[in-house]
Amino acid sequence: MTTDPVIEWIPSTDTYRLKFNEATAKNNRFKVAVIYDENVITREINIQNLAKNVPSLSIVSNSGIKFYHDIGHPTLTCLVNGQEKLNYTYAWAKEDNTSNFVQLQTTTEENDAYNQAIADFSVLQQAIENGTKFQNKESEELARLTSLINSFNFITRVEGNKLYDVQIRDITNFANFKCSVYNENNVYLGTTSITLINSLQTEDLYSLVINNGTVGFKYNENGIAPNNKSLDMPQIIKSLSFTIYDNLGNAIDNDIVTRSADCKIRWAFPLKDTLLIDSENNGVPSIESTGEYSYFDNIPTLMYNIATRYDIKKQNNEIKLNVKFKGYTLTAVTNFTFTKDGDPGTNGT
Repeated sequence: MTTDPVIEWIPSTDTYRLKFNEATAKNNRFKVAVIYDENVITREINIQNLAKNVPSLSIVSNSGIKFYHDIGHPTLTCLVNGQEKLNYTYAWAKEDNTSNFVQLQTTTEENDAYNQAIADFSVLQQAIENGTKFQNKESEELARLTSLINSFNFITRVEGNKLYDVQIRDITNFANFKCSVYNENNVYLGTTSITLINSLQTEDLYSLVINNGTVGFKYNENGIAPNNKSLDMPQIIKSLSFTIYDNLGNAIDNDIVTRSADCKIRWAFPLKDTLLIDSENNGVPSIESTGEYSYFDNIPTLMYNIATRYDIKKQNNEIKLNVKFKGYTLTAVTNFTFTKDGDPGTNGT
């Protein structure tokens, strides 16, 4: 089932009264267009819905967001509360740097061909491992299937919550990719977006991404942490690591990074007004913890925990990472969200 993203122009006067059911997503962007003296003037505003049951929507790229010289083919994944919801319905669209808007329909034929090639390759490989077929006799078929599978790296495919192999060469300067999400009851949950950049300037040869750095923590109505073992399904907190991508969108092996002579890693962990708790597994901080942060140097992964009880006053909840590699200083910051059922401003009490 394909559902169009919710985009509608409504004729109106200089005042428009917004109804509650028109802002059911966490972030709702509205644009007004005014025609004056044969010129079109537009402005946008973002309306936030702070209700507790509004899901957090995001799009992540498997190889960063900045690319160079038309090279790259990242895959985009739309997440709901940081997770993949395969039973939901997704509608993708692309908006280029001149605001041209194109809906991206599900590529059923290409998806079927790719999935069949993957299945055929897996069956053949299993038969060779089982000894029912011989690799020397099947080498030509293995090569054919491998070539067929690799050919899809140059085809953008739309399948559910994924936009496979976005072709950077088709982007001029930048493009916004949007995904509208509908739950299993076909209720619209909102639209999220990500911007991919295709640059001809190579001032940044590398980009840094914190793995497991986008997480939502929702405390219950009693303020109990979501990872509390007394809960039926306590949330698992994964340690943080990082990946450096080159300007081709390729991940650089972490062994190469950490063994580089000039590589320096520094994690900055907040100390004040935070719901984050340092893990003793990180060892002793490299710098005495007397200021706003404690610093951990030259460890590839960082472990952390969260406060057992919610405190709305504690809003300093981001961990920073600084990596020096081949003469470049790269920085990244986590994107943690802390909420509680019944927060002021929600529809709970």
